[in-house]
Amino acid sequence: MLWLAGFSVFAAVVLAAYGFWLSRGGRAGALARSLGEVPLDRGAVAGVGRGLFRWLQKRVSGFLPGYALDDIRERLVWAGKPYGLDAEEFYTVKLLSALAVGVLVPLALRPGALMALVLTVSAVAGGYALPELWLGRLAGARREQMRSQAPSFADLLAVACEAGLDLLSAVEEVARHTPGLLGREFMRARAEIMAGRPREEAWADLGARSGCDEVSALAGAIAQAERYGTPVAEVLRAQAHSLRDAARNRLQERAQGLTVKIIFPVLLFFFVPLGVILMGPIFVSMLRVFRP
Repeated sequence: MLWLAGFSVFAAVVLAAYGFWLSRGGRAGALARSLGEVPLDRGAVAGVGRGLFRWLQKRVSGFLPGYALDDIRERLVWAGKPYGLDAEEFYTVKLLSALAVGVLVPLALRPGALMALVLTVSAVAGGYALPELWLGRLAGARREQMRSQAPSFADLLAVACEAGLDLLSAVEEVARHTPGLLGREFMRARAEIMAGRPREEAWADLGARSGCDEVSALAGAIAQAERYGTPVAEVLRAQAHSLRDAARNRLQERAQGLTVKIIFPVLLFFFVPLGVILMGPIFVSMLRVFRP
């Protein structure tokens, strides 16, 4: 394992030096070099990471197919664009995670030669999948949050529209008094419409970036109502009832699934101890009878 540790240290030094060279490529760095002054401050140290990251990002965007980047972009939007990452940056994070985990895990465990190879491959695969798991959890949490808020939000929008407010004013009032993720998304769509974006396009984008079927159906119903002149309050009320029925059905399906999941714990923690209690004395008596 000494050769692996030495190679890792050598690779880290080379990459750090190359990243520092990239970070000095700007005009400020050229001016400092021309004056013979290359300050080594915290900005230069941070520039090492930024330069290396930009170099990897350019290489990643060159060999990734377009459909893979589109899929990553869509899932990043569903997750709320965490840390402002785009598709190329997220894929670069995956590669760095695979490299870091693939190097650190074998160095920490120090297995034999054959086991080191297997462990390295497994660690690289695990490190590559870790950002995907993190992104999936973020997207799932956002989706469940908006799904739980959709019925009450649609009800409140219907009440506000029935009280005489237009849809955009109703969105503003409801989002102001019921803060949450869904309210912020509707306020974003409202701001886009106020800025001149077509209403149908803004509502369609709201449904697409939510990643939630219920929110997509609600936004689509609003866009359809505005297109054909249907009273928005009636559409919102119908959507609220539909969303509540769907939530009730999901809860019923989840409750039915619990009956299957509870069979094994019941067998393990109830019937097995009961069998021991009932059959234990009989087994002990039989041992006493047949004892030589």
